[in-house]
Order: sequence, then structure tokens, then C-alpha cells
Amino acid sequence: MLDALDEEVSDWATAKIYDRILKSVNWTVKGIHKMNKYEVKDNRRAHIVDLTEGTCSCHKWQLSGLPCGHVCAVVRVTGLTSFEGLVKDWFLRTTLKNTYSGMFNPTEDVASWETRDDLQVVLAPVIIKRQAGRPKNKDRI
Repeated sequence: MLDALDEEVSDWATAKIYDRILKSVNWTVKGIHKMNKYEVKDNRRAHIVDLTEGTCSCHKWQLSGLPCGHVCAVVRVTGLTSFEGLVKDWFLRTTLKNTYSGMFNPTEDVASWETRDDLQVVLAPVIIKRQAGRPKNKDRI
């Protein structure tokens, strides 16, 4: 049976989001297109956030699955109270619990491991120490 807490974002992801909210407090947000797209100006550049498509021009949201600071600034300005729709499913508590719900078997003792006879022995690379000083130029005419 699932608890209401299981469908929430994990504690680590929540802390990361709140950190990004605090960093984006002074950024300016301006609506661009019928309240679907927003322009967010941070301290260095301007980025475009599209909440319906789930994209930001900095690409951090698409790559990490967590809302970037630009998305957090838009959420702060628009008054959204929940981040569950903006976070990928792998940051939910149910996913975290299901990751470790399987059976883990410990490995056997090292003495009982099988070793193959056809393994190739790889030698460490030979490191030649260069002499101190500028190298002599041997290309002279």
C-alpha cells in the first residue's frame, strides 16, 4: 500500500530544489507567450523557460531531471506550490524504495572465485623521466 509520502519528491531532491530557489531570488522573470513561456534574466544571461514543453534554454532541467534555477524563478513568480510535476519520476520516494527492494546476494569468499587461465597479463607502462632543463635542438642545419 502506498503512503501519500511515497509519491513525494525525495529529501535530497527537495533540498537541491530549495537551494536553487534561494539562488534565483533576485532574478527577473517576464512572461513571453500566453503565460506558457518565460524569459528569466539571471546575473549573466537571459534564458527561455517553457513549462508546457518542460524545457529551459540552459538545458540543465532536461539533463538532470531537476528544475534549474530559471524554472525555480518562474515557479516562484507564478505562485506554484508543488514541484512534483516538474521533477522526473526517478526522484520520487517510490522509485528510491523500489531501487533497493530487490534481493542482494553477497559475493563469496575470494578463495572460491573462478579464475581463467587464458587471461592476458598487462604490464605497467614504462615511464621515462625527462632530463631537467630545456631540450637541445637537434634540427640545426
